[in-house]
Amino acid sequence: MVSKVLMISFILMLIALLVYVIGFATPHLVDIELPPYKIYGGLWVRCQSLNDVKNCMETADFQGTLGNLGNRGWVKASRATSILGFIFLVTAIICVGLKLFAFKEKTYILITGICMTIAAVVFILVAVIVFTQNVEEVTFQYPFNYGFSFALIIVGMCIAVIAGVIMLVECFM
Repeated sequence: MVSKVLMISFILMLIALLVYVIGFATPHLVDIELPPYKIYGGLWVRCQSLNDVKNCMETADFQGTLGNLGNRGWVKASRATSILGFIFLVTAIICVGLKLFAFKEKTYILITGICMTIAAVVFILVAVIVFTQNVEEVTFQYPFNYGFSFALIIVGMCIAVIAGVIMLVECFM
């Protein structure tokens, strides 16, 4: 008998992973509109468009006024913690899947899944904080808006928190 609560948590974690991956892979963490220019960027790619002609480059290749943006420590830290959040989220999904389908009687696998979920949320939160604290270097003090990628990262993290709470309740019931 598969626990319905754990199945809901498993599905929520899969949704959180999908939303998070879309958010952290797309280049719309920050959007700047200075007509006729549009500039938007993420952790991996920065794009500029003039009259709907788009030019994208890797963040590591972007030479800003203060030098190469991709070589800054905070960019590397934000990327690293984002990747660690992804790895821990995948590991948590594997643990919950094992608990659901293979090791139904093993409580420690569920506890491991809960710990992996907490670690994923912490790493994702650290990546977001590091990025937002240094956003002025990306935007060059221009007025900006956080883009849909930023929102998807936050939504994915919140869904993972909900799934973690559901697993925690299931563990102690």
